[in-house]
Amino acid sequence: MKNIDDVVMSEVTTDAEREEVYRFRYDIYVEELNRYGDIADHENRLLVEPDDELAHLYLIRHEGRVIGTARLSWGADPGALNDRIVEQYDLKPFLDAVPHRHLAVGERLMFAPEYRGGPLLFKFISEFLVSFSKQGIQLFFGDCEPHLLNSYQSLGYRPYTQRHVNKAETGYLIPILFVTGDLDYLRSIGSPLLNALKDSAEEAGVPENLDQLLVGTKSILNHAIDSKAKEWALLQARIREVGGEELSLFSGMDDNEIDACLEKSVRIDCQKGDKLIKKGNPAKNLYAVIRGNLEVKSGDEVIAVRSPGDIIGEIAFFLTLPRTMDVYAATDDVQVVSFSQSALRKLIKTQPEAATKLLFNMSKLLCMKVVGTPG
Repeated sequence: MKNIDDVVMSEVTTDAEREEVYRFRYDIYVEELNRYGDIADHENRLLVEPDDELAHLYLIRHEGRVIGTARLSWGADPGALNDRIVEQYDLKPFLDAVPHRHLAVGERLMFAPEYRGGPLLFKFISEFLVSFSKQGIQLFFGDCEPHLLNSYQSLGYRPYTQRHVNKAETGYLIPILFVTGDLDYLRSIGSPLLNALKDSAEEAGVPENLDQLLVGTKSILNHAIDSKAKEWALLQARIREVGGEELSLFSGMDDNEIDACLEKSVRIDCQKGDKLIKKGNPAKNLYAVIRGNLEVKSGDEVIAVRSPGDIIGEIAFFLTLPRTMDVYAATDDVQVVSFSQSALRKLIKTQPEAATKLLFNMSKLLCMKVVGTPG
């Protein structure tokens, strides 16, 4: 990729620029990802949404070409935090406790394919968070797909709600929150955004009742942040029980090897009916079932059930194909561990023995699917 120092990010101010945003969205969301086709303007190749009218839109250019877009809905703008946004991001407790001008929601952040997975995401987030904190935005909400959660958490975003997002178009999304003035938290996790925000954080400040707003049992666990938490110890114990089965993802692993695998993973809790995997979505991660049951569905038909010790989503993951089935939580106590492509690569590089056993167990489980039940 070319030098991103030349990338220019700016807020949309003209109708022509708005059209550029809508056209780029069409190219990415409708054509590439096969989403939002029912609301897109196919004749003019535009993807316009009702929320755009009251939102701040942004263009990201490189050498004159549009390579990214984003949308910001800011509580200082009357009506911008509409019913859909409040419900999706579970904002009511925050709106009741914090002046609305201190809240904003970021959506529709997308880059052209060749700019993904590189330093552009960090550049975009750091520049925009500095700008937002100077405008007094204390709480910046968004969401991400499970395979991106590690990346966002390492920057300082944190999951904050028990209820995740299940959308027909996008599938399973995890709401995340960045507190622009919380330098202590950024320092505690070693966030690379600390230096960028240290001068503007004082202007933004931190809500006095932030701790109360974030209280609650966590539905997401990340080793880098939660390794000392009681919930993490419970996860380790549960996985050791699963690993004791004759055939499971963690069979034959000792405690150190299991811990090495968990260092590169994220635990996600799901409730009955959650659509963990959406047919047609890109396969950026696979899941190990730790507790509860998942149903693999084709339409309304249940094709297979996955239980503790099983893996799900590995075929499309390894073959880099779109998801071939929908996968739902069948019980209220589902707990899975997510492995992304980058997590497995790091595991292979840093803990080759643990990675070998993990991949060998994956192979055995896949073979059992081929000769046994479909999935």
